[in-house]
Amino acid sequence: MLVLEEIYRTKKNEFSTAFNLRMQRSLSWWKKAIEFHDDVDMQFMTTWVALSALYAQGQTAEHTQQTLQQFVQRMYQKDVDQRMARIIWEKYPQSLEVLLTNPYLYQSFWD
Repeated sequence: MLVLEEIYRTKKNEFSTAFNLRMQRSLSWWKKAIEFHDDVDMQFMTTWVALSALYAQGQTAEHTQQTLQQFVQRMYQKDVDQRMARIIWEKYPQSLEVLLTNPYLYQSFWD
């Protein structure tokens, strides 16, 4: 069992039904991503779906990017020890830059 899953299970009574459903979906996709350790493309896609399951709440495409930004900002605010920042920016700085500057990830490109 994942540490995140253990924490969620101990606190799930504190959350709404909608949040619990999103969290269960996200954890399911995250576990699937871990299984794809030899297939980076599938690992990326299932990780992206896991993240989307957490923050997406039925918004239209126009609101998705803004919602993701708000979600990540809240995550950083809760991470008082800055563990996420260290993991992300120390291990994956080049990957993040490529991802964030990729025009294909933004709805404006497809419009």
